[in-house]
Amino acid sequence: MIDDELDKELQDSAQYEVSELSRRLATVERDLLLSLLPEEPADERNVILEVRAGAGGTEASFFAGELFRMYRQYAGTFPPCFCQRVS
Repeated sequence: MIDDELDKELQDSAQYEVSELSRRLATVERDLLLSLLPEEPADERNVILEVRAGAGGTEASFFAGELFRMYRQYAGTFPPCFCQRVS
């Protein structure tokens, strides 16, 4: 009977410690990422990206289109970013 109560207390204590350490780990991971990628003054600025087909005819046009779609999808992965086509 005493062993069961002791086991239950030990189990509860271990579960609490695991949840507390998981929370601290998430905080430390977030802080580490922020320290590796510090804020830059240019982070809030807009970007104009021009993609043109150079010499190469149809193949160059296809590649330019693929490149444009790639950059548009990449910009869409960041919630505050958006892509607007300017002709």
